[in-house]
Amino acid sequence: MDGTQVAKGRIANTMPTRISIDEAFDVGADTGAQVGEAHDVSFKFTGKLERGAVHLGESKLTTADQRVVNVAETRRRAGV
Repeated sequence: MDGTQVAKGRIANTMPTRISIDEAFDVGADTGAQVGEAHDVSFKFTGKLERGAVHLGESKLTTADQRVVNVAETRRRAGV
């Protein structure tokens, strides 16, 4: 914030399939469903975001999990 890194972390595991575009990476305001009753989504970030970066490492999916992803992607493209 204001040129200073305020957080850094590692996401150990992620979902092996795609999520909808409206629940993905909101920046500045969370326009999707709130996490819980204690999560207030009524404010918007009004500062200036200079840059954002997401670095994805090598996939750690098993062959079976990758097959599930491939099937889901094929079905999504086909509109099933």
